[in-house]
Amino acid sequence: MKNLQKEYLRVLKLFDKVGIEFLSGNKYKKDREWWLIGSMFKLLRANDKYCDAYALSQESPDFNIKTVMQESEFNIEVCEVLHPGRKRGAEEKKEFDDGFWIKNVEDRKIDIWKTLKSGLQNKLRKDYGNNCWLLIYHNIPMRHISNMGFWANLVCANIKEWIADKSLDLQNCKFENIFIINSGADKLITIYPEFSIVYSEDEQYFYC
Repeated sequence: MKNLQKEYLRVLKLFDKVGIEFLSGNKYKKDREWWLIGSMFKLLRANDKYCDAYALSQESPDFNIKTVMQESEFNIEVCEVLHPGRKRGAEEKKEFDDGFWIKNVEDRKIDIWKTLKSGLQNKLRKDYGNNCWLLIYHNIPMRHISNMGFWANLVCANIKEWIADKSLDLQNCKFENIFIINSGADKLITIYPEFSIVYSEDEQYFYC
């Protein structure tokens, strides 16, 4: 197993070296997952949880985690949510149109939330065994979501709406915890077993 903090620092250096290529395509997929797991535990540590962690990258679920102080062991499955219609590596053939998605905030021709909903639905159908967490990387920046409000509140409001209209069921969830991290990997919320904010500079405005 690898020290998660050291791996996180390694991939941050790699990120600085290769730039935007780190976030696009499939070449650095596993490094991105280390970055996401490292960011997640950095935000958990900011909330005085899981100060030490060791991780093993595996096929499925994506990571096995062990902590020393908490004397705990669990798995984490990582799921990335992209813009509707976007596919990893597609930017190599066609440049990503940032302006289109900024305009979509106003005209709402495409439901920006449908990939988060389908991503959750797909993962909830599967069984990853006991003691497994789900980390969803909501890789859609706020400027493509809304001109107002806060990311955490908007995510929670949409998920609660899906639960209310019965298009999403968390009652029979097999995951121990479900976390969602934002596109910049600097905001973290949990939606199961409860809705709460783990870390965000906007947390005083969190009302879910």
